[in-house]
Amino acid sequence: MKIKMKCFFAIIFFAQYIFCQTIAKYKSLGWSSLNNSKSANYDIRMLQMSPPIFSVTAYLPINGSKLSMKKSRPCNVAQICKNGWTALIRNLRITDEANHILEVKSVDASGWELTASKVGWLKLEYEVDYTLLDKNNYEAPREAAFMDKNHFIAVGRSLFITTPETDSVIVNFHLLPNWNPVAPWPSFKKSNDSFSVLNTNELTDNLIAFNRVQIQVINAEGFRLSIIPIGHWQNAEADVKEVLKKLLPVFVRLMGVKEKVNFTLVLLPDAEDESAGEAYRSSFAYSVKSPPAKDNRTIWGQSIGHEIFHYWNGWRLTGEDYSSTQWFHEGFTQYVADLAMVASGLFKEHEFINRISEHIGNYQKLTTSLENPGSEKGSPLYSAGALVAFCWDIQIRQATNGKRSFGDFLKELWVQTNNGKRKYVWNDIKIALEKTAPAGEWEKFYLNYIKGKEKIPFDEIFLIAGLKIAAAPDGKTPLVEVVPASNNTSKPFWKSLIKAN
Repeated sequence: MKIKMKCFFAIIFFAQYIFCQTIAKYKSLGWSSLNNSKSANYDIRMLQMSPPIFSVTAYLPINGSKLSMKKSRPCNVAQICKNGWTALIRNLRITDEANHILEVKSVDASGWELTASKVGWLKLEYEVDYTLLDKNNYEAPREAAFMDKNHFIAVGRSLFITTPETDSVIVNFHLLPNWNPVAPWPSFKKSNDSFSVLNTNELTDNLIAFNRVQIQVINAEGFRLSIIPIGHWQNAEADVKEVLKKLLPVFVRLMGVKEKVNFTLVLLPDAEDESAGEAYRSSFAYSVKSPPAKDNRTIWGQSIGHEIFHYWNGWRLTGEDYSSTQWFHEGFTQYVADLAMVASGLFKEHEFINRISEHIGNYQKLTTSLENPGSEKGSPLYSAGALVAFCWDIQIRQATNGKRSFGDFLKELWVQTNNGKRKYVWNDIKIALEKTAPAGEWEKFYLNYIKGKEKIPFDEIFLIAGLKIAAAPDGKTPLVEVVPASNNTSKPFWKSLIKAN
């Protein structure tokens, strides 16, 4: 019996030894395959910065043969337009857990395909070479990359090869001295160089910044915004910070979502063509032609606010059908940006009213219904959506005797869509409206003015807030005005609305 027990313990000890040795072996290789997690790992090393070249070592789960890069890319550089982000990848080496080299049978703009399907884990080693963009003077700075002596900005789509099986991700940066990463992800184990990423969309559909200067950070109820001003934006850095300190609390209050958010705002040098921006899931790149300053901040401030609010309305609150919900996606974001500007004191009251007048002028050019715009998009459709939001704000306040407002509707829709995890349809919007203001005729409004092509009765709705529509001196342009000697009920109503209370 004693001999059997000794043999038994000897076997147990030997098995534990083998297991520990195996663990040590895989850990030395960096493998994560001994647990059942789908969490991938990327080690990104900065090799040089003139031009920028990075080496990447990645451990990815796989159940198939596809290695992917995002298809969305700019066409300013011919090779990237033709070959996608694979045009930047050099020296790709793929091995399995047994360190066997795996071959690929094809490569196109969407990525690579292995010669045989694989179940398990892969180790990828490759370089991302931005020489191509550097030689072309970074012609697509908002969509691809940009560099000056203190900054390098790159879209995640250019850095990461992924697999469909990848779920969460850990990213570790190893940079040259004095360079620091800024990414819109939570830090991993409180490290400044390691990040935890929820999924591959958050990984690729965002901007990553590498900097040699200190970055300004603003925090509003857990919404942490990193500001990276470059070129002529550096002279306006104090103005930008002041604007965002006023706008962010309004956005957070309207949404009522208190969560930890990391957002990166990249302000690029003067645009050669036109002022424009590119929005990502938790980041935004913006460039303007005119030097930004305090006297033109109503323009750039509203634009930045619009794109930041897309973090909620556009990336989180998303319609099931893209085309038929653009009036909500863009229009409601436009209204919230305008409302936040006036509520924070960045717009004067007459400037907010002028914005409503501009929206009416654009709306008059719309020839389709809001829900079926076809190819007719842009200002007419977006202004139509902004006017729907403004009308609903008025109608919600009227139906609830001022107890509820547009912000309450946004909160209800957030809950209705399970915190933005489920895409909405009209019925979700209607339920949120009915929970906000049960007395409203929301289905009738939808059938007539959103699904249908009837024009919204602004005269009737605006009068509730003490406003009227007149004509400008040219006799054509609509002009919204405060009703003279506005009565005591409409004046407090209007003041409460423009304060977003």
